[in-house]
Amino acid sequence: MAVVMWRHLTNSSIYNNFYGRQEEYVIEYPVSFEYFDQILQDVSEFTRVYKYKTTDAKYSTSTRVETDDDWFNKSIIYNGQQCSGVLNLVPKPKHDLKKYMSYPKFNSDSKTIIFTKKDSMYWYNTFWDVLEDKSERMFVTTCRNMSIDKVLNQANMDYSQRSYRKYKLRGKDIKIRHILNNKSDALLVSRLLFASSQISYR
Repeated sequence: MAVVMWRHLTNSSIYNNFYGRQEEYVIEYPVSFEYFDQILQDVSEFTRVYKYKTTDAKYSTSTRVETDDDWFNKSIIYNGQQCSGVLNLVPKPKHDLKKYMSYPKFNSDSKTIIFTKKDSMYWYNTFWDVLEDKSERMFVTTCRNMSIDKVLNQANMDYSQRSYRKYKLRGKDIKIRHILNNKSDALLVSRLLFASSQISYR
């Protein structure tokens, strides 16, 4: 009988990478509100993001630096009847007003928005409900890892630009999923998430 030994963290400067294959790093926060339905205004998260400036495989805090422009690159916000769809998160352009004004960008399968970092908090707020049909599934399952409700049902999302029908995400609870799947050289240490909201009297 063969025994398989799994080795992890053989290189402390590479994360969410297993045997040469980059995997998603996903963290999901459930948020509950008291009594009244709440309208989600913005999302902010206290996260430390580190990168290592050495090829030495030995772990050492003296070789790492904290960055400002690296963070999660995707987000999905949803509850039982509403969904933001896939939000591509990019850092706020610096000293380039024209580029800044080009956001949000509407793609066929996502929306690209900017995030900012201030006082150790990453923050974004450009989202609304893009779910087309509430009687259809929001998520579909996948056989890759036998997960449940992990893959967004993109056929039921409408990412078109709207001058109206931008329904706010509201309810007594909401889930905020952050995803990192475009790099493996950043260490994200998430500490705390804040979901600013206001009472919905509708």
